[in-house]
Amino acid sequence: MTENELFEAAVSYNSVLQGWVAIYLTIFSGYLVTAYVVGSKLSRTQAVFVSASFSVFAVLCILAVVGSASQVMQLNGEIEAINPDRYFRMGDAQIYFMTTIMSLGVLMA
Repeated sequence: MTENELFEAAVSYNSVLQGWVAIYLTIFSGYLVTAYVVGSKLSRTQAVFVSASFSVFAVLCILAVVGSASQVMQLNGEIEAINPDRYFRMGDAQIYFMTTIMSLGVLMA
């Protein structure tokens, strides 16, 4: 692939990454609103179902974020191999930080 094709693919995967983060934030805020507004009115079974559903979907979002970010980093590495003057700032530390914050949200909720 050419540098431009790799860059376009990296941008596409970055958009997917941002989409997964947005989905996570939507699920997280929806869960918090549900818990706050109607949490006391839910039966035990309903509360367990809502909590388990949130946990499963949030973990799937976190895994999708890791996969998308890893693909972006791989494509960025290929671009840098073609053109060493290009420098990308996304690295393992950003992925670990982002997924740690997302995981804390799951554990706290």
